[in-house]
Amino acid sequence: MGDYLRSYLSEQLQDHFENYDPECVRVSLWNGDVSIKGLRIKPDSVSLSARTVLHIEGGQIDELRLQVPWSQLHKGNVQLSANGIHLNLRLSNFDDLEA
Repeated sequence: MGDYLRSYLSEQLQDHFENYDPECVRVSLWNGDVSIKGLRIKPDSVSLSARTVLHIEGGQIDELRLQVPWSQLHKGNVQLSANGIHLNLRLSNFDDLEA
């Protein structure tokens, strides 16, 4: 099950992170914990909005953590937390916003 989860995450995350490595994923299925450390955000892989003055040129997430309450999944909350978010932002050219 852990290998399946690593494979699924790889498919979902590789388009958004430069250095995604399935071996960096720590899975504790019985505890409902999934942790990924040291992700570098690909430039232009995340969009804030089509008409924003800020663009994400890259960045890093130190740790992305998913907690799934398996024993109470029907009434519990799945939690996603990100620690140490560092973003490289650039201001748009205001002429680009008018187009």
